[in-house]
Amino acid sequence: MAIQAEILELSMFMWSSRRLWALMLVLGVFLGGGLAEGVARMPTDPWVPEPMAQIHPDRAPSESEVRSTTLRLVAPLNGMASAQVVVPSAAPLRSIRAVITPLTLQEAADSGDDLEPGGTSGGAAGRNAISNQQIEIGFAIRYMALGPDGRPIGEPEDRFVAVAEQAVPGERVQPVWVTVQVPSDAAPGRYTGNLRLTPGGTVPVELDVIGFPSPEPWRFTTHAGMIQSPETVAKHYEVPLWSPRHLQFLESSMRLLGRSGNRVLFIPLVNRTHLGNEESMVRFVRRGRRLTPDFTPLERYLELYSRHAGPPEVIVLYAWETRWRGDRTPEKISVTEVDPRSGRTRVLEVPFFGQPGTEAFWRPVFEGIAARVEQLQWPTGALMLGMAGDARPDPETTEFFNRVAPGFKWAMFTHARGDPNPRDGQLSVSGLEVGYRELPYPTDLRRYDPAKPIGGGWDSDFLQVTSLRSFDSDAPAAFRLAATNALASRGTGTREWYRGFSRIGLDFWPIDGGAVIGRYHRWHNLYRRNLRASTVPGPRGALPMIGLLFMREGMQETEAQIVIERVLGDSNLAEQLTEAEREAGRKVLDQRMQFLIDHRGNWSDFGESGEDSVAHARALYTLADEWRRRFDLSVPLDRADEK
Repeated sequence: MAIQAEILELSMFMWSSRRLWALMLVLGVFLGGGLAEGVARMPTDPWVPEPMAQIHPDRAPSESEVRSTTLRLVAPLNGMASAQVVVPSAAPLRSIRAVITPLTLQEAADSGDDLEPGGTSGGAAGRNAISNQQIEIGFAIRYMALGPDGRPIGEPEDRFVAVAEQAVPGERVQPVWVTVQVPSDAAPGRYTGNLRLTPGGTVPVELDVIGFPSPEPWRFTTHAGMIQSPETVAKHYEVPLWSPRHLQFLESSMRLLGRSGNRVLFIPLVNRTHLGNEESMVRFVRRGRRLTPDFTPLERYLELYSRHAGPPEVIVLYAWETRWRGDRTPEKISVTEVDPRSGRTRVLEVPFFGQPGTEAFWRPVFEGIAARVEQLQWPTGALMLGMAGDARPDPETTEFFNRVAPGFKWAMFTHARGDPNPRDGQLSVSGLEVGYRELPYPTDLRRYDPAKPIGGGWDSDFLQVTSLRSFDSDAPAAFRLAATNALASRGTGTREWYRGFSRIGLDFWPIDGGAVIGRYHRWHNLYRRNLRASTVPGPRGALPMIGLLFMREGMQETEAQIVIERVLGDSNLAEQLTEAEREAGRKVLDQRMQFLIDHRGNWSDFGESGEDSVAHARALYTLADEWRRRFDLSVPLDRADEK
């Protein structure tokens, strides 16, 4: 009964939401004869496709897509792995039940590391089994938002795009997702178990745990920058901003940020920025004629993030806009004032930065934020002013921020035309000391040379990333290879080296016809062709798009990729390998790049030509684990600027 209630809740929620398509496609109303033809060619038993293959409800799988009837996963220690099994049905499914057994070690592998007996789990039995609590079962759903004209936004809704806790009734094809979290002290080797499907029968499960140690997501060498929208969540669920109900809905977004390896937080300090916020996260309380900052929303937001993720690498204090420069500098800007008794808020206009009284007004804000970051034991060096773009603050504004927020560097999203390159880990642009620079364009893959290691941005002493413009697909392969794409630069200039990627929206769902980001100004259209939402709204908060499941896996794989690149790129280490060993390293890196080159124009066809991401991950992790032990290499990379 509990499962039926959950299914009904999700189904009713999706039907009632004003931002969802009427799900007529989900129920097969518009599929017509194409569906009947597809069903006739569908296998009668569950099949296991390539994990990153996109499943369509009215298209039968090709032979190459039907890998086997065994669900295969590969993961490093402390890592995650996801895979799908597709359940067909001649009639619309009313419900589906999926139960997985614990995964037990059947064939041990020599990790090469000396572990204390029993590891940290208190006994070998704990390390030789992965319990149900470390395995998530999800059901792929179809989703479509509405544009301002009432028409669906995006591609025709003929595929499954997100994963929910329960399936939506009415499908004739249902992908079931299995995501495994491998403990850091698990014994390397092959684990087996069974996934029991009703209907569908039993599907064998095999998990290969490789001894390569994956870092915690917040310690990944590769930088991942996502943008979360608290106000979108509040508006969608129609709850008061920063209320207990709002924080409950935000929990899912924060959990997904943490598990995906996000390293950036945006804190709007003024109203109506490019991020679409109507209110500032630091509010002001009037006591007599004096206004004092109220940090309550900020404290709740930071505490919620810290519960699900480690210290961010960048905290953007969003106080300045690119529209405010030169003769466009306004006399006044606005923040949010709150009545401490009623809790009601209103727009408060204050003089622009640098005018009389603004130093005393803003200094407590920056000091208070720094104190709260210190209290969380996060590095205060992560605090940065933002956002500068192709337009920058004038000297008077820059000097003002130097006084009220001394030592704070700037975050910048810019084309950087005519700007200098970082030098010795430092960058000064237009009088701004920059600590984080986002460039809009990703790497030109035509520069790839298979005879050389992929990149080198992972060892950069300056935090520069790419926004992955033109990389706007929500396909699983796009997410999984995003980190490799960012690191793949073969340019000659420092500007062309990236330490990671950024500007992926998490939950900027359409609100009243459009996402809030860019609502108040377009900021030179610099956000264009970046994905604004990698989740969809569910009954209790954000649900991950299928691609987002693979973002963590791509980051894990990049850690292994970096180990191989470090060895091949170091002549002293590479000389200790045989030519056959060096060729094995080049081969696994080249295969990863071929995934990018072959599919970047059409991510959705991944798996249709026989690609096997599971076999690739096994080879990648295995070789990286062997080399990191052989040469005593750190994972993650210890960069000089972080020592």
